[in-house]
Amino acid sequence: MDKIVESVKMYLAIKKNCVENDYDAVAFSCWPKLMPVKEMTGCLVNSLLNSDGIVTRCEADVLGTISMLILKLLTNQVAVLMDLPKFDESDNSLLLWYCGSAPFEMANERGVICEKHYLADYAVSAKNCGPITDLIFKKGDVTIFRVTGGGDYFYYVTGKFFNPDKKSFCGSRGWVNDLKLYQEPIQVWDLANTLLVNGLPHHFPIVLKNVGSCLEEFAYWANLKKIKRVNYRDFFM
Repeated sequence: MDKIVESVKMYLAIKKNCVENDYDAVAFSCWPKLMPVKEMTGCLVNSLLNSDGIVTRCEADVLGTISMLILKLLTNQVAVLMDLPKFDESDNSLLLWYCGSAPFEMANERGVICEKHYLADYAVSAKNCGPITDLIFKKGDVTIFRVTGGGDYFYYVTGKFFNPDKKSFCGSRGWVNDLKLYQEPIQVWDLANTLLVNGLPHHFPIVLKNVGSCLEEFAYWANLKKIKRVNYRDFFM
């Protein structure tokens, strides 16, 4: 409970700072700055600020935060930044997951649990570093989008959250299928290879809507170049 109180205090302080300085977005360093000082994550802080319309991202990921802001402005919906820890060839799906900073309104009918930490089940050292938002995303459309490089490249992937019962990790998460890169179907192996070969950051901003056509238009006017699709080939003999 004490760390929930600390999170709310931090949320109110950052919100006040943003209002007074007319900030639309914030990227602050929960890791490695906040945890040694407060022994807690900034996950609930992120969640609350994003719900209030202030785009917020941890780990000081500036381009990730800018990408989230673009998604918010295009849709007038909350955005969040995720990791991609797993994919499944059997149903051509990938798992979008993060330790637990998604806004409450992204949750499906299961709702939200303010868990102590996503590592609570198996790591004593990080057992009480929350609170995090443990939730499963609503079924339906999702767009992954990121400005990358020196701010001159971009990519986007669309898909659908499905099967909320499929095994995943504690935190904010959901499995995505019907994958398309630039509105063209793509196999998960080819998508993973494209991300790795292009050396892209491991943070993936998302919004719960298909905005592929809007991003094509935005990229044209912003003079952004697409990263190259690189299909997977197995050269192991």
